[in-house]
Order: sequence, then structure tokens, then C-alpha cells
Amino acid sequence: MKSGFFEKGSSDEMNASNHLALGRIYSSTHRYDLAFEHFSAALDLDSSLSEALYYRGICYWRMGDFQLALTDFMLAADLGWNLKDVRNFTSYVRFKMGDYLGAIADLDQLFESSSISLRELLFTKKELDILKNNTSRIH
Repeated sequence: MKSGFFEKGSSDEMNASNHLALGRIYSSTHRYDLAFEHFSAALDLDSSLSEALYYRGICYWRMGDFQLALTDFMLAADLGWNLKDVRNFTSYVRFKMGDYLGAIADLDQLFESSSISLRELLFTKKELDILKNNTSRIH
């Protein structure tokens, strides 16, 4: 049965889909704290929701918790979320964490597995230059 915008269950509690929808709404308005709560609630109800993991990863990233963002992105990929989206974020998160070799490895996988333009990357030109300069010193 439906009641207004959100589906209601027999206990009048929101289901995973409703939490996912609210999380996306809050995320689109940059309320990552509230979005995070709803993505987490969706995952509490259905731990196989790759979409909730992916978007919660974005919340973690936006809130500055790069390690947890990376974990959620990798779990989302394991559950079948779009690898192009995941690799774009994991490469950027690894860069922000100072893991330049990991960022390059993710970028390599991204370019090998999908057609993506440089404009679609999360990196700015300056950040790509930093990545290039730092990895050339490592090799």
C-alpha cells in the first residue's frame, strides 16, 4: 500500500527504497549528514543495496572520511555497481589519501575497462599534474 510519496509497510516504518530515495534527495542538497543516515538505514534493511553503498561512499568522501569512502566504493563494486563510477571515485579518494600508486592503478583500470574522457574524471588538471609528478619520482 502507498501513502503519499513513501511506501508504508504494515508497521508504518520506511522500507529500504524509501531511505534510499531520501538519501539521494539529501545528497543532492549537500546535506551529507542526513543523506548518510538514510543510506545507512537502507543498508540496515538490505545490505545488498550497491546503490546505497555507492552513495554512502560519496557521503563519507564529502565528509572527509576517505578510508570509509573507499571501503563503501569497493563493496558497491563487489555487488555490481557501475565500475566506471566506482573507479573514478576510488582513484580520486586514493589520491586524496596520498596513495598515488593506488590512484594510478585505479585510473589504469578505469581507462582499460571503459571509455571515459579526462573531463569526466574528478581530478582537476592541477591534481593530475601533482599525480604525474609524484608517481614519476616513485618509479
